[in-house]
This record gives sequence, structure tokens and C-alpha cells, in this order.
Amino acid sequence: MTGALKIDRVLFATNFSPACKAALRQGAALARHFRAQLYLLHIIPESRQTPAELAAAERRVSAEARRLRRESWNAPDDLVVAVVAGDPATRILQKARDVDADLIVMGTRRLQGSTAGPDCVARTVARGAPCPVLTIPHAHAPRAAAKTMRALL
Repeated sequence: MTGALKIDRVLFATNFSPACKAALRQGAALARHFRAQLYLLHIIPESRQTPAELAAAERRVSAEARRLRRESWNAPDDLVVAVVAGDPATRILQKARDVDADLIVMGTRRLQGSTAGPDCVARTVARGAPCPVLTIPHAHAPRAAAKTMRALL
């Protein structure tokens, strides 16, 4: 492979857990470094959400993203926020294809033997993704992210 790494679109999937909040800083830093568009995707698990409930959830997530941007992670101003309902892995993969993502960033809890929850979602996404997937384990978020950033840059 020749040439510089080119990342124009970063998709960050979040449930706003502590693991995701720690990884969000890294996704925002990558987007800033590459001057990439940052997409923040929040998935509401499959349920009977009405359009009004989805709209209210999108307002809450947008407000949380604005608050986090101000307080800590300094995301790019052109952050795009989306809230969808459904199976998390399926919806992340769908969004990655829809926006032609160059990188998916996700936080994980790093539980040994976990067959459900965020780590299972991360494995499923990594197997089916149309682009590289960067997972940041919560317990090692600052150290792992710094190591990964040095390797990427």
C-alpha cells in the first residue's frame, strides 16, 4: 500500500456509557487530525419507538453531544448526530455504508467471555464492517488510545 492514510469520514457509535465516553475523545481527535467529518450514532435498542419518541431521543443525544463537546472532547464543529432504533450492530454497519465511513470508532468494556452487550456488538461490527474498526477498551482508554494514535499518525 502506498500513499498517506486518508480518513474523510469517522463514524463514532455510542450508547453514552463510560466506555464510549472515553473512546469518544479519541474519535474526535482522529476526526480533527484528519480534518474528517465526525458522525455520532446512537442506537436505541429494538423496541416500539414512535416517531415522536425517536425525535425526542435525538434531541437528548444532540444536547448531550453539545455538552460533551463544550466540556471535554472538543469535537469538530461539523459533528453530525443521528439516532436510530434497531439492532446496534446492524444499524452501525448500515450507517457506515450510508455515509461511506473510512473508520468506525467504538468503546468497549473488555469483558472476558462476554457473548452479549457492547463487546459482542464490537466483534460483530468488526467482522462485517466496510472499513477499519478501532475499538478502545474502557479500562485502558487513555493508554490504548495514545498507543493507537501514535501508530496511526
